[in-house]
Amino acid sequence: MHKSLYGLRQAPRSWFSKLSTKLRSLGFNESKADTSLFLLQKFNSVIYILIYVDDILIIGSSAFVINNIIHSLQATFAVKDFGSLTYFHGVEALWCTDGMYLTRRKYIVDLLKRSKMENAKPCSNPMASNCPFCNV
Repeated sequence: MHKSLYGLRQAPRSWFSKLSTKLRSLGFNESKADTSLFLLQKFNSVIYILIYVDDILIIGSSAFVINNIIHSLQATFAVKDFGSLTYFHGVEALWCTDGMYLTRRKYIVDLLKRSKMENAKPCSNPMASNCPFCNV
């Protein structure tokens, strides 16, 4: 799979086409807003699958349906299930009792460290709202 994904020019397109066909056979529809997002509404549950290169994020309202989808995908593809979402392409997922919060805190902290500004003093408004060049 590694060679087929990264070794040939058209391999990613072929892999995505094969994955899309499999997802459609499972009842998923492509989002009109983003072709890498697939939606499934079935048995009073909603499942979203987001594809980014060779990473797949599956989110839904039914753990049972998600597990069935993972098992169906394992029949065709090499799938590794990393469990509950914690981090996905720069977005950190924090779980709490009333749901999940998405944050870019880790990205911001890393950016501050790279620019050697992690000890900078925070302020509520970093720039004056009445500066002469704000209306340019």
